[in-house]
Amino acid sequence: MIQGRTPEITIKFNSLPDLPTEGKKVTLEILSENNLKLKAELNRKTLKKQVSKMEEYSNWIGAMSGKIKSIAPGGIVELESAGIQVFEVKAKETVAQSSSEPVAPSENKPDASAPKVETKVPSSKASDSSEEQNSAKKKENSESSAEKNPTPEAIFQAVGVIEGEVESIDNKLKVFIGGESYDLKFIPGHKKRQWEQLKQEIEEKGNCSKTLIVYPQANLNKKGEIKITFALTKVESSSDLRNRLELKEGEFKLAGLWQYPPSGDTPCITIRRNWEQGFVSYLEKIDEKQKAYILRPNHLPVEWSDSPTEAFRWSEGAGSEGKKADFVSVKGVFVAEEHKFKVVEVLAPPTQTIPKYLKAS
Repeated sequence: MIQGRTPEITIKFNSLPDLPTEGKKVTLEILSENNLKLKAELNRKTLKKQVSKMEEYSNWIGAMSGKIKSIAPGGIVELESAGIQVFEVKAKETVAQSSSEPVAPSENKPDASAPKVETKVPSSKASDSSEEQNSAKKKENSESSAEKNPTPEAIFQAVGVIEGEVESIDNKLKVFIGGESYDLKFIPGHKKRQWEQLKQEIEEKGNCSKTLIVYPQANLNKKGEIKITFALTKVESSSDLRNRLELKEGEFKLAGLWQYPPSGDTPCITIRRNWEQGFVSYLEKIDEKQKAYILRPNHLPVEWSDSPTEAFRWSEGAGSEGKKADFVSVKGVFVAEEHKFKVVEVLAPPTQTIPKYLKAS
């Protein structure tokens, strides 16, 4: 262990592994791209699904991750709580311009009627020096750009697209999905104005079907029952936003902790509030009761039949052993009749690296 934690490793591979023919749990050995050998026990059903992706995709990359259990004398690293995911690698399309196509005039091309200016051709030495300077400048700009625009880090997220009939009942909005009724709430601030505009439209024109961008929320009562509600973020008039989100109607992006809630037997993806300096300043100005309500965890019930890792279950002493829930990023669909989400696609391999978040003290 390192500082009380079991180290985790993720390796990439691109060769088809042998799939054992028997057993509910199977042991798989994989050789990574840098010739590191990993050994792990996996669920056969999960593994078979990933192998089928390898056979389906013309170009793919696999990722195996887990906690390091032991390292054998032969150099084979044995993992526990391991998972495997396969992603399609799509080739970048390049479009060559045909010589028969008209070429657009350049903005820097001088006008034919403009007076001619005599220019001196630089010597080869000066030219080489200029090219070196330009190359160095491009490299500097590239490095500067990379520093200003780093790869986005993982964040907690829960957003989706729903379509249903919206009704105004007793000064509240309800949205009907799959024959079930759900409260449609608002987010304080400018989002409330959108909610009020929708409410006014419904009251003036009557109930109507709407496509909505929403944040799902789960409330756990004293009996351990979970009630789903949705917070309105936008009424969709076109498909622009959902296309940017890469979501279809009924689909959600969920990124959070894969675990069981402290009370309850339904596995969830728990969404926490991302750490933001500006929001920290706001929290310092409100009382502890308000702070606790705002920072409460959002336990969204999820069905994930072939999950690469088991949902973490809290128990006495779990924290002292360095165990914690995996951070997962998935795409799911909302199953209204069951009041939960069902995973349909894994967007990134599970990891023990948890994004920084805020919690009540």
